[in-house]
Amino acid sequence: MYKQFSNNSLSNNDFNVVQYGYRDCEPGFNVYHRRCQNYLFHYVYSGKGTYNVNGKEYKVKKNQGFLSLPGQEMWYTADKDEPFSYAWVEFYGNLAFDTVKRAGLSNKNPIFYDTDPFECGKLLMDIVNLANASPFRLTGSFWLFANALVKNASVSSDSHEELFRNALSYIHSNISKYTTVEDVARSIGITRGYLTKIFSTYIDLSPKQYILRYHMNEAKSLLSGTDMSMSEVAQAVGYDDGVVFSKAFIRIYNISPTEYRKIHKRT
Repeated sequence: MYKQFSNNSLSNNDFNVVQYGYRDCEPGFNVYHRRCQNYLFHYVYSGKGTYNVNGKEYKVKKNQGFLSLPGQEMWYTADKDEPFSYAWVEFYGNLAFDTVKRAGLSNKNPIFYDTDPFECGKLLMDIVNLANASPFRLTGSFWLFANALVKNASVSSDSHEELFRNALSYIHSNISKYTTVEDVARSIGITRGYLTKIFSTYIDLSPKQYILRYHMNEAKSLLSGTDMSMSEVAQAVGYDDGVVFSKAFIRIYNISPTEYRKIHKRT
């Protein structure tokens, strides 16, 4: 499905919606924008794809958005296996810059993370569903959408530390379980991408790197401080396969678990 609408009455000083629409993409579908004159915001409802701007590539998926600023050159591509579906809105006005800034979006941070109950995505779809609405109705609906963008950023900022602590608590409490990033994100009710963003705020490790290092650090303690067999140590830190455990340990410490124990075993 594809639909696009334009606003022919651009007379509002605060916000003017230029055009908006919705698209279900075919696999590999791509769009190239050469220096869009206004702010252009896309919101992903399903599937995934990539967004390229400022020489960087960002992976985007459901409940995420991506913004291009006036004058930027950018393009985006739908995934070949799970092509995304998205809605978009192009806008400008005296309040546009301040709204974008307060929503936490910028040249360096063009990716938006919507949070439950995903109000931003719902309100943008409300705009699309207006079709060829009157300018007054369109502007009013955009105000609600802009307010949701800012409110979402405020809620995200206030709850980041709590989410980070909850993520660490889950990892630490499940040391004997093979833990994936998806497991952690699911346990605290957010997406993997959002979890990665939160981790980058507090530490210089991705969730995957932190999980691996935490488990291997525990393995070091067991190797040096107990008489547990190698398979028992592996299982204690979430690995049923001793070979996989050994490879993970070597990847972090550049030494096998067996050699580490020989050197560091406490007598």
